Amino acid sequence: MAVEYLAGATDAFWWRANNYFMYFNPQTNVWQFLPTDFDYTFGNGNRPETFTKYRDFGQRLPNGKRPYYPLVDKLIYENKEINQKFENILITITKGVFNSAVLNARIDAYVKQIEADVVWDYEIDRSNRPGRDRGWTKADFYKSLDAHVKSTYQGLKPWIKGRAETVTKQLGTSA
Repeated sequence: MAVEYLAGATDAFWWRANNYFMYFNPQTNVWQFLPTDFDYTFGNGNRPETFTKYRDFGQRLPNGKRPYYPLVDKLIYENKEINQKFENILITITKGVFNSAVLNARIDAYVKQIEADVVWDYEIDRSNRPGRDRGWTKADFYKSLDAHVKSTYQGLKPWIKGRAETVTKQLGTSA
């Protein structure tokens, strides 16, 4: 749930109560939260209201209405022990991996790894397989790493930087 919040996942549990599974592990006697479908994350399709305190994040639905979500409301918001643990997890993640110093190099490595496939994908003739064309280009792919493009709120790298800084500031620590 911490990563889902950090990623600004609006099509997931915090905002929509969907795209997750719960698994009870009989060996450890622990329930595990398994998020799925991270398509509306990291500034993709997200609005500025995703840059809010985690206590307000689930409340910021576009229509202002949100049902009671026991996993967030009862456990994270209302349970002081779990709430403190959740905040500590957010701090650990932002200091350890969810920050520009770590993720920018990883993003650059992934771009280099998939670059040939990105070029190939944009060159495929899809005229005999009609579908939804979102109008993205190779140039958009590269630009979206550092800047706003079409449906992105801002570039991937600035989004991560802003998110890490916002979270650490809200929790009274530094990345």
